[in-house]
Formats: sequence, C-alpha cells, structure tokens
Amino acid sequence: MLEGKTYIDKAYTLKGCLKGVNSTTLNSTFDIGGDGTSGSLVPKDVFGFGIHYYGNKDYTPINSSVKPFVAAVGNKPLFNGNISAISQSISSISTPLEYTYSYDVLNHIKCMTANKGLDTVTNSWTNAFTALPDFQENISYDGNGNILKYKRNGNNSFAGSQLVMDSMTYNYRPGTNKLTYVKDTVNWGRYGNDIDNQGYDNYKYDSIGNIVSDRRAGVDSIRWNVYGKISKIFKHDRTAAITSVSKMLSVLTQGKKVISEEIVGTTALSYYGTAPLTKTKEVVEDGKTVIKVYEKTEIGIAKTIIHEAIHTMIGTHKHGDDLPHDYYSQYQAMLLSALKEYNQENKLGYTDEQLTQLSWTGIIESKAFKKYITDLSVKNNTTYKEEYSKWYKGQEAVNYKEVTKSAEQTEKKDEKKSETDASTSK
Repeated sequence: MLEGKTYIDKAYTLKGCLKGVNSTTLNSTFDIGGDGTSGSLVPKDVFGFGIHYYGNKDYTPINSSVKPFVAAVGNKPLFNGNISAISQSISSISTPLEYTYSYDVLNHIKCMTANKGLDTVTNSWTNAFTALPDFQENISYDGNGNILKYKRNGNNSFAGSQLVMDSMTYNYRPGTNKLTYVKDTVNWGRYGNDIDNQGYDNYKYDSIGNIVSDRRAGVDSIRWNVYGKISKIFKHDRTAAITSVSKMLSVLTQGKKVISEEIVGTTALSYYGTAPLTKTKEVVEDGKTVIKVYEKTEIGIAKTIIHEAIHTMIGTHKHGDDLPHDYYSQYQAMLLSALKEYNQENKLGYTDEQLTQLSWTGIIESKAFKKYITDLSVKNNTTYKEEYSKWYKGQEAVNYKEVTKSAEQTEKKDEKKSETDASTSK
C-alpha cells in the first residue's frame, strides 16, 4: 500500500469538459480506477466530485460496469455550458452533498444550495434528498455586473459553527466600478477564514485604476510595472511579501512573471511562473545561518538540503545519481527560449551566444552561487559538464549592459558597412 498518497482519476465529456474526479461517493466500488479495492496498492480516495452541465446525458462511461457519477437531482440545466450542479464527497464531511446553482439572465451565479440524501452503497439519491441551510449563498448585482450584496452560510450541521458566515454589502466609488470597502454585519469572530467588516475607503487605487493598498489585509503598498503586472507587495512590517526577481527578467520577457518569491517572516516560497519551485527556511544552527530547502523528488519523497549562507534566485535541488534532471539547465533553457522570442519579435540583433550568456546571468547572481553551481556541474553532472565548462572557464558571466553594448557596437558596424557599400556603389 502506498501510504500517504492519493491518486486522482479524471473523466471528461465528449466536448472535453471535465465531468468529474474519482467518484461522487468514496465507496471504492464506484471509483474510476478502483482505488482502495481489495488487493489494490492504491489507497481509498479522500475526495471526489461530479459536474452536471445539462440533464444526466452529458456523460456516458466507457466502462459501462463502472458508474462513478451519480445522476443529478433538483438541478435546472440551461444547456448553455453553465454548471447546473456539482455532487461531491470529501472525507472531512461524512455526508456527500449536491450543490445546485441558479443564474440571472446575464449568467451571473445568484444562488447556490447544498442538498443531502446520497445512498453511498448504491451511489444514487434517495427519497431523503433534502436542501440544507448550510453553505448556501445568495448574490445580487448592479447593472454593470458588480456584486452589491453577498450572503453566505457556514458549516452548522457538520461542524456546529454559527450558521450565518457573511452578510456583506459592497460599496463602490460613485460613477466607477472601483470597490472602496465591504461592510459585513456578521461578527468577525464567527469564522477566521472569511472577509470581515472593512473600514470606509479600505481599497486605494492609482490614477489608472490599479489597486495600490488594502488596509484590512495589512497591505500598505502594491507596486505595478509598466506591463500592468504586480512587482512588489509591502505588508505592515515593510517587508516585501511578493517580489519579482529582477527588472531585467521582467523587461526581457515582456512583463510575464518569470520568477517570484513570497516571504513570510523567514520562510520563502519561490515560483517559476505559477509553479512552485522550493520552500526555503533560514534558520540558525550551531551559530551558523543556513538555508534549509524542502523539496519533493519525482516520486514525492521530501528531501532536506542545507546550504550555508547561500541564497538562490532559482530553486535549488540536490544533484546526484538518484535525480535524473539538471534543474539549473532546465530553467536556463526556459529563460533562453523567452529571450530568443523577445529578441526576434523586437529585432534586437543579439546573437545566440550572447543570449545564452545572458540567460545564465539571469540564473546565477552571486559569486558564491556561481562557484557552487560550477562545482555541481563538474562533479555531479556529466550531461551538461562540457557545455557549462566552455561557458564558465573561471570568468564572470557577461551582464546585461555588456551584452547591450556589444549589440550596439555590432549594429553601428553594420550601419557603417551599409553606408560604405552604398558609397562604393555610387
């Protein structure tokens, strides 16, 4: 048995829409992949759901002997692609539920109702199908589609919490669609993971409509770059909560987020695009400051790697015989691809060699890390050893200014040559 793992089985309609995951009951008999059945190495699923678009004929299983998704009851299909209901089972709530949705004429969700009554033995709804007050949501909008009122209930029947979770009124700056604050009449202490009552003018905006602060969330300042992307968010303690790696990377990829880092106290989480790379935590051990990097291998085994006083832009990974990938070269290749695309679209005239050097510069910042990654490449990685050694050879990587200068010189030479050729032809 593969303990601590859960495996996900997905099913799709003929149109390619997701129909569901696992099954609408946690009974292994109805699971698509038979997870948790007798003799299976895969444990029983801890969640599953089925999506109902229209009626009960939007999906027919290939294996007719396995019917993972219960037929919907009480839903009102619109036959326009809107989800009319979702049936789900999660282990934290012992009772499977069906959520039915209703929409206004502009296809905004205006109501969600939770229902119970699924027979987990037969995977079918019974005569006990009943609407619950729990998890219910009701939403109203103005003519522009902005939310005016939002009321939602919490988990009373299964967790014993207060029923009403939020009763919110959304307030906007007159003549605009800019939200200024949310008023919630429900006591803030009822639930700890919801929106609470905000003071007047909680949200601030710049002259072009970008939000620049959120007082209630403790966000003092949000900085935007020229591409309309967030570059930094500052909390009350003035530490950068989210920071782009460098201006160079932002500019050379036309504002697309390449690397970002979220810092909470001494814990940092790095991203490539939206994919998490590593979780690092800086701690003091035996009087030395070290960074512990927690990461999962291809088979999901957590590893801890310790580097003394080394901070990296790109997430680090232990290199060795047990890991087949060179992650540094992988990220360098991604960045190089983006640089080549930008170079071609904007006719900058950089050579492939210059862009290759520049891509490595984006990955390797500090001298300490340059030495560290070189050692790794030479000692532990035969695949990239020759390529990397050619590039490094004990010299510093070219920086952005040098590459720019080189490109400008090349451009001037080409212009001068063109003028000479033109003069000769006369």
